[in-house]
Amino acid sequence: MTATATTKNRINKELSALPTYHNEIPLSQIFEIVEKHAGKVVQEDNTPWSGFLCGDSGQTTFDIEGVKFHLFLSWYTMPSGRYEVIAYVS
Repeated sequence: MTATATTKNRINKELSALPTYHNEIPLSQIFEIVEKHAGKVVQEDNTPWSGFLCGDSGQTTFDIEGVKFHLFLSWYTMPSGRYEVIAYVS
């Protein structure tokens, strides 16, 4: 699949429409949006991503199958226990 600015814009528009605060990190929703427009989120060996996120806060980058841009995800646990989650592709 060819990555275009339009593809990235569509993904980022949908990601930004997700709520910012969550009871858990909405990885499945985020991955579904990316997959709908670009391809599966994969690990370094190009197999579908499987794993978990650790810590009260952090950031990570995911590869996307067949394109040259990446999914960036950061999270922070608020004093209320809810997660502030920011996701975008670049």
